[in-house]
Amino acid sequence: MFKTIYKLHKYLGIFLAFHLIITMATGTILLFKDGFFLDDKAPVEHQSVKLDSHQIQRATAQAKQMYPNARLLSTFVDESNSDILKIRLGKDGTKKFRGAIKLEYNLVQDKFIQSQTKEDDFFDFILELHRDLLLGTLGKLYIGVLGLIFCFILLSGLYIYRPFSKNSFLGSIRLESFRFFLSDTHKAIGMFTFSWCFLIALTGSFLAFNSTLIKTYQYFELKELREQYKEVDGTVEDAPLAQIIDSIDKRFPNKDLDFIAFADTEFSLPMHYLALVKGRGRFEEKLSSLAIVHRESGKIEAVREFPLYLKALLLSEPLHFGDYGGNALKIIWLVFSLISFWLPVGAITLFFFKKKKPAYFQRTSKRKLRARFKWQHRPYLLTSALSLFILSSIAVQLFIEENLALYFSFILFITIIFFFFMINSKVEEEPENA
Repeated sequence: MFKTIYKLHKYLGIFLAFHLIITMATGTILLFKDGFFLDDKAPVEHQSVKLDSHQIQRATAQAKQMYPNARLLSTFVDESNSDILKIRLGKDGTKKFRGAIKLEYNLVQDKFIQSQTKEDDFFDFILELHRDLLLGTLGKLYIGVLGLIFCFILLSGLYIYRPFSKNSFLGSIRLESFRFFLSDTHKAIGMFTFSWCFLIALTGSFLAFNSTLIKTYQYFELKELREQYKEVDGTVEDAPLAQIIDSIDKRFPNKDLDFIAFADTEFSLPMHYLALVKGRGRFEEKLSSLAIVHRESGKIEAVREFPLYLKALLLSEPLHFGDYGGNALKIIWLVFSLISFWLPVGAITLFFFKKKKPAYFQRTSKRKLRARFKWQHRPYLLTSALSLFILSSIAVQLFIEENLALYFSFILFITIIFFFFMINSKVEEEPENA
């Protein structure tokens, strides 16, 4: 069992290493996409935007007049600019969102504006390389599979590390040879960055499979809703959009309207609008509730929660990019990106340096390596606990509104002590008859 896992870890790791060099390098560059240093004085709490329901109704009515043969699909406020209302219309009455007509309405100027077409820059190229290796949709799926393989590599590495940690102190680094140094450094950094790397790999896989997960939701969840809310024959007269928005605001006084899918579209029901409402806290704004609104009465008939896999997808973006904790979290992401970059580089170097059968495969040999501090299993638990602490201190920021500076200072202090013990822990060889 151990040999099989070791070989899978080794050869899958070499295959993955070249991909990781690209994704880790591009991911590090993307930390600077919006400028590295942010304004930490800006309030971190979600800013509630009060929408004028009658203005939105006028905007969608004008859009329909501009494109009389098109079907209204959706409307929502731009995430990066709350003054911009975005409207989507299906060409020639199609219910599909792909290839939709995209309009922008300025709520302050109370008129439609020309959509800003941003030219691709260096960071757009890096993002595309990071997201799909310039291979499009298939590239995204490939990246998702690589993320799952990386999760296996990390878990198998945790399993393989156990025999070494049993007889060493905090993952001691042997300096007797370059190969020993490479091997021990690879193990120590792998353990130190385990939780962060696992978080990045898992959330990256969710983001890569986002289209697949959405299609899964369409096929299972929306199909179930369509069977529950049957289509009614005959002429249908829609309630005013302003009435629907006011109904949603009244039902959710502590939440904000995020998105409306008009009735009888790809992402709604024949007789019902589907509206997404989100909370105003740092954690709540990442999770939306689904309101089912009858198109004739304008009343909310039901409120549904998203399935677990879609909630995981919604949470994956902030956890993957680390863009919710200000400058302190960006520094942590940068440090971990640079440290973990050694894992694929060291693995490739170690694989091609000088092949030698590992000592734990030589069953006839009785040589054992032990550190001066014979803590048995404690080093394994300590390195794991350190890695888990770092992950929890980062993830907990989704639930609180305080700055990360205190967490960052403490983590940095623990990190310095960790590497101090690794470098200063000398490994001694025991005699053959030990």
